Amino acid sequence: MGAARRRIKPWRSQAELRRFWALARPLGGTDFVYDVIRNRYGAEKLHEIARAEFLDLMKHMEKSIAAPCKCGTHHGTATCAQYRRIMWLRRKLGWSEDELVAYIRKYAHVDAIRFLTVPKARGIITGLEKIKTTKGGEKDVP
Repeated sequence: MGAARRRIKPWRSQAELRRFWALARPLGGTDFVYDVIRNRYGAEKLHEIARAEFLDLMKHMEKSIAAPCKCGTHHGTATCAQYRRIMWLRRKLGWSEDELVAYIRKYAHVDAIRFLTVPKARGIITGLEKIKTTKGGEKDVP
């Protein structure tokens, strides 16, 4: 019998990888990821970069998503004008950020404003405008 092989723990967890690819999706998916890996770190594949570089890349991606009004970086998410309109309607209705997120979760089935697609953002805007005109902006969000 040979010596028992010890399993080496990977430098990233499955949860980190799931989060990483969830962040990559609105930014352009695999094309975006591999372009950044190639340009920033000189590597061709994700597993070729070190853990510190992987965490740095995740921070870079979070910053890119957190800024919803960088024209030209939408890649399927809501446009700057849609984001501004949703925020304007939120203020007009007197809703808090949490109330808006609850409304978006209920009707668009996403966890944050930054994950809204263009059609879903259009639907949210239409719904908020109807609430504004028909109910005078009363708070009736679950």
